[in-house]
Parts: sequence; C-alpha cells; structure tokens
Amino acid sequence: MKETVQISISGIAFFFDEEAYQALNAYLNRLEEGYRDNPDGKEILADIEARIAEIILGKQEPDRIVSLELIQEIISRLGFPEGMEPLQRGPESDKRFRENFSRRLYRNPDGARLGGVCNGLATFLGIDPVWVRLATFAPLILLILTATLGWGLLSGVLAMVQAALFVLYLLLWFAVPTARTPRQRLEMRGERITVSSIEKSFQEEFATVTNDSPRTRKTATVWAEVVWVLGQMALFVIKAVALAFSLFLIVASIALMVGFFVLLTSWDHVPDLVETFGAFQGMSPGLFLALCVLVIFLPVLLLLYLLLKLVFQLPSCRAVLASVFGIWVVVVVFVCVMAVRNVETFGKGVSIRILDKQLVTPGEYDTLQPDTAVREQIAVPDSLNGDSLRTL
Repeated sequence: MKETVQISISGIAFFFDEEAYQALNAYLNRLEEGYRDNPDGKEILADIEARIAEIILGKQEPDRIVSLELIQEIISRLGFPEGMEPLQRGPESDKRFRENFSRRLYRNPDGARLGGVCNGLATFLGIDPVWVRLATFAPLILLILTATLGWGLLSGVLAMVQAALFVLYLLLWFAVPTARTPRQRLEMRGERITVSSIEKSFQEEFATVTNDSPRTRKTATVWAEVVWVLGQMALFVIKAVALAFSLFLIVASIALMVGFFVLLTSWDHVPDLVETFGAFQGMSPGLFLALCVLVIFLPVLLLLYLLLKLVFQLPSCRAVLASVFGIWVVVVVFVCVMAVRNVETFGKGVSIRILDKQLVTPGEYDTLQPDTAVREQIAVPDSLNGDSLRTL
C-alpha cells in the first residue's frame, strides 16, 4: 500500500501519494531556487501554488488522493520559466496543452477612468474600451440633443436608459472583482496560465505601476476604491476651478502689463494724471505709476504660477520664486518711500482738481425762476396820495 502525505497548497489541504509529493516538491524547489534572487519571487510562487490548487480542484475532489500522473500533467501544463530547464525530462515533459481558456470577467484597473467596469467589459469582449464607454454614455448625449430639439417622449426614454446603465455600472462595480494578481490578469485576457506567463505578468504590472492607489493594491476593498475615485473626482473639480481662475488671472496679467507700458511711456497724455502728479519729485511720474502697477502684477503672477503648478504638475522653481518675491519687496518699499516723500504734492494736486471742479459747477441761484424771485415790499404812509406814489 502506498503511503500518503497531507500537505497544504494555497491554504487548501490535499492528500498526495508519496511519488506525487516528491515530484511536486522537486518542482517547487526548482522554481524557488530559480526565483531566489528575484524580489517578486515569493508572490510568483504563491500564484503558481494557487494555480496548482485550482487545477487539482478542477480534476477531482480535495479529499481524493492526488496521483503522480496528475502532478506530471500539472508540471507539463505550467512548465518552467525561460532559462530554467527541468533537472530531468519525463515522458510527459514535451507535451503542450493548447486548450483554449475561456475569459473571465474582471474589472480591469489598467487605464480605468472610474471603477474599471467598461475597461473590463472591453477586455472580456476583446474590443477597444473606447467603444464600451461611448455605448455607456451615448444615451446621455442623445438625451441632451433630443431635449434641445423638444422631443419630449424620446428624451424620457433616453433618460430611463441612461439611468438603467448608471445603476448597472454601480452593480457591476460592486459585484465584479478587480483583476489584481497576475493570475487574475491572465484569466481576464484568456491566456494560458504558466510559470512564464505569470512571471511576465508580474514584470508588466510593476513596469506600468507608477503610483500607490487602491487600484494597484491587492488587498484594497471596493469601498476604499470608491472613496479613492470620489477623491479623484473632487480633485478634478478643484483643478477645473483653478484652471478657470488661472485663465482670469492670465487676462488680468496681460491687462496689467499693458497698463505698465502705457503708464511708463504715455502718462502725460492723461489730464487727470498730469494734474495729480505734475509736481512729483524724485523720479518720473510715469515710472512711479508703472512701479505701482508692478506691485500688483508680481503677486498676480506668483498666484498664477501656483495655480498652474497645481493643475499641470509643473516643477518647483524655488530660486525663481524667491527672486520674484525679493523684487516685489524692494519695489513695495521703494514705492512707499516715494509716496511718503510726495504726500504734500499729492495733496496739492488733489486740492487743485477739487477747486477746479467747484469753479465750473453751476450755482444754486444762477437762474432765477419766477416762483423763487425775491420781491421787495416798500411801506408807504396812508397820507400819501396817488400822485406822490407816481413821483416815487
């Protein structure tokens, strides 16, 4: 009677006969030795063991004894990675299993926009994800068009279809798992799961992952992914508002630059400025006014840079920022000093302008109206007759 050995593979207990156990143990030891210097070796071996357990469960019940023939079939199916040849070749070692594997539906996080549902459906159907996304949001586009044209009945139908697609998207988001492990990615694409394909999937995964997010973590929950997506959407809204405000600041910056050069070169063509700053001392009035504009322009420029840095992830230029801030401080101090030195000049100019306006302002009694005319009354004694009144 053959001896049996009970071992655990990927958390599942199996019974092996002695020869099958020795063959599987030699195979796993050979793989472990080959992946010893690979930083992802443990995860690759864990996926290989999970695949072995899946094949065994697909062939028989877990309480049955695993035979040597089944282990040889599994080794022939999984094979060895490139550059790692088996120590000895058995009669089954050259057999190739070319059966077609059916694809499994997973949410594909690679290139996903929200939950990876559309991307996963596209991978399952073997089409471009763009077509699935267009089909998902096509009713919304048609709804806007029909509502604009006043087609009420068709608009209602399209609204119901879009609402149903939205609910279906949420259900698939929570019901369909994410393809996180290399084995799940191979199943999603319908590729044969071998040691070489698992290793290749690991290499592709770590070559494309550039950030740490719930989409790239293998232990992340659906709720963590939903919160992360909502945070990304909120960040998108903030960036959109920042971009709109940046456009406003760009227009304001252009206007300030135009004002800077106009004041610097043509300030004496503005009568009000000539009256106010005509007696300015210490420097050209046009240069002083241009520096006043510069005091406002530099902070606007710094704020515009910070907003664009938030939106487009621009590199930090601390030296440039410090230089601009230093120039702004110097200009502010200089403008304040010149303004204090010419306070009396400002007062005289403003007083002259106010006096001129008062001189040209019409008086209250320049034109006498009939009802406002002042009539002088003269008291005449009773003894005077009419002739005396005529003489007066």
